[in-house]
Amino acid sequence: MTNRLFQKGDRVVYGTGGICQIEEIGPIDFGAPDQPYYTLRPLSDKGSLTFVPCNNETLTARLRYLMTREEIETVLKEHLSTPMTWDSDRKTRLVTFRDILTEGRPPELLSLIRCLLVQKKTLEQSGRHLSLSDSETLQIALHSIHGEISLSLGIPPGDEPDYILSQLGADAVI
Repeated sequence: MTNRLFQKGDRVVYGTGGICQIEEIGPIDFGAPDQPYYTLRPLSDKGSLTFVPCNNETLTARLRYLMTREEIETVLKEHLSTPMTWDSDRKTRLVTFRDILTEGRPPELLSLIRCLLVQKKTLEQSGRHLSLSDSETLQIALHSIHGEISLSLGIPPGDEPDYILSQLGADAVI
């Protein structure tokens, strides 16, 4: 079992579930009464709950604390050195994008966002648009990164792009 020292009340990021608050840690009777679970409440959907078995290393590996200011600044600058290339095979691209969203690691999310924004700009120059699935992926990734930056740094929602550009420079594509 991975001991991550999460506590009741902590705010964490959980894959595509986004930012959540840990409501409870303990057993829930889902057929394995002695199995402890993290009960997560997504901040974006207060009516929803997610249950993560504490003993499942694959699922608990997707749980992480919010980034600090220093981590955010480092990730923003470092993602520029690891660009993601556009995969023209739609099926392969969808699998790759789904995996990145599920894992929820900021460096990969930022590279994904950058890749999609560059492709969007390229397509728009010829009068075309991103596919619906690519547009949805971009919105999910932006929501995830922006939400974490907003909450971690106390930046009002909607001001995250300005913060990102202040860190990367006005000509940055992100």
